[in-house]
Amino acid sequence: MHRLTLIVVQALLIAASATANATDSLWKEYSIPEYGFRVALPTKPQSRVVPLPSREGKLRVFESIETAAAPKRLKVPSSII
Repeated sequence: MHRLTLIVVQALLIAASATANATDSLWKEYSIPEYGFRVALPTKPQSRVVPLPSREGKLRVFESIETAAAPKRLKVPSSII
């Protein structure tokens, strides 16, 4: 289980790092000391446990969801209508 967690965290770090380089000014570095890693994300990461059909039976997931503000007015070009 610990190995699976490390693989998932490494994959997330690689993806976050690649995206963070494109928008460095919008991302902040967050430290998760109890699990021994730091990650750059657009918002503070939330943690949750996901049940898995395995011997350990669970996986802790850290996720950061950035919600964009909805547009106030949507305009459809006349060429589409």
